[in-house]
Amino acid sequence: MKFTLNYLMIKRLGELIGLEFNDISPMNEIAPDTEELIKGLPADILSETDEILKTQGMTDGELKPKKPISAFIKALFAPERCLRAELKEESGSSDVYFIPFDGAWLMMNAKHGELTAAGPVSYEIAKRYIKAALSSSLENGVLSVQYRDEKCKRSVTVTNAEEGYAFFGSLFDKADGKERVYVHSFAKTEENKKHIAKMLTGDVGFELPEGEKEQQEKPSAKRVVRGICIALLVNICAAVIVAVLKAVL
Repeated sequence: MKFTLNYLMIKRLGELIGLEFNDISPMNEIAPDTEELIKGLPADILSETDEILKTQGMTDGELKPKKPISAFIKALFAPERCLRAELKEESGSSDVYFIPFDGAWLMMNAKHGELTAAGPVSYEIAKRYIKAALSSSLENGVLSVQYRDEKCKRSVTVTNAEEGYAFFGSLFDKADGKERVYVHSFAKTEENKKHIAKMLTGDVGFELPEGEKEQQEKPSAKRVVRGICIALLVNICAAVIVAVLKAVL
């Protein structure tokens, strides 16, 4: 199946069902964008949205969402897991989500105020997408991948810096409320590309292969870390990176 909903339709369907999104949901990014969108639209936009929902057969005469679309909105607002991949390149950017749905996964592309969902797909497809996005980001771009579930929130940003493949990762454990930060510059090898891909997909934790561990112990390692932090400052929250820089150096 494949369908597209604009952000206003998603917001309205959630209201009609009486839903609030959890901290795992893609709505954490979509909702703020929706509110910004509404500011520039006429006051009667929601009534127009109601009419569109009825016309397209998503709601009945009493504005009650029909079962298929209701199931999707519930999965969107309260997923147990969510994988997000945001790729920024000179040619443009893409923002893709994967959430569980009906025993499989849905792939959703968020762009220009619309969410296009396609599926079902397997989690293996999600991994392949991330690996392909990684290859693009290591050519000329920045890839941010985030995995969220009930226990943790794992975030990674990767780009191609002069010193190597710049890697910035954070892991927030909801149980103890602690966040662990990882910063490293990988040598530009095919083996390291594969290892970074495994960290992005969660196949391995934030850990270094043996060759990188040996390099990190050398005196030049601190200079490399300084370089990676400077590179990432351009694309990531400056306050976070400066804090990491102080902790490492």
